[in-house]
Amino acid sequence: MKGEFLSPSTVVQDTPERPWKFPSYLVSCYRTYIDPSLAKELLTSILHAVSDTTLLIAVRYMARGSFQLSLANCTDVAQPRVCKYLRIVAKAIADLAPEFISFPEPEQEQGTMNEFFSIARIPGVIGCTDGCHVPIQNPGGQNPELYRCRKGWMSINVMAVCDASLKSTDLVVGWPGSALASLIFTSSALYDRLESGVHQGFLLGDSWYANPICSLHS
Repeated sequence: MKGEFLSPSTVVQDTPERPWKFPSYLVSCYRTYIDPSLAKELLTSILHAVSDTTLLIAVRYMARGSFQLSLANCTDVAQPRVCKYLRIVAKAIADLAPEFISFPEPEQEQGTMNEFFSIARIPGVIGCTDGCHVPIQNPGGQNPELYRCRKGWMSINVMAVCDASLKSTDLVVGWPGSALASLIFTSSALYDRLESGVHQGFLLGDSWYANPICSLHS
């Protein structure tokens, strides 16, 4: 039925028949943090939907990974507008990154080391790092092959760092799929901080991130 999930009471149900994947508290949290950004964007655009509709369409898309056209068909919202909604919500979420993603300050790193040590008895660890290839369509342009990863498909190469609770503490995004993990790491602001000696601990990663100064590889 068209529009059946476009309300907080339906989008958040988590049953075999409605596997939305987003619990109600998370949708409420999104609304609390993102609504101001949505309101500002909607007021300055040609869109006329309320922010709840915008948010819930984006939540549905992110939870299910469905095609925009399929989403448009079941919501009575045109596909170009669905695309616009996704852009608005994605940008609003990205703008919140500094509030939720931050690397431990030097005065906090001892606590981080203790947490990692309690898990694996490895001393001095202040973060674990690895990369992830996010599939994309061929971007076109003059050098599209830069985005072809070593596995043969187009991607964005993302480097992430997490703490002992698996909470993201640093993200480096935007590099094309062909970029080596070592290049992404050594070009990052976090690398500069670690190399400067501000931090006394180490990052734990695989051999792609090997560096005698600021990473410990397995």
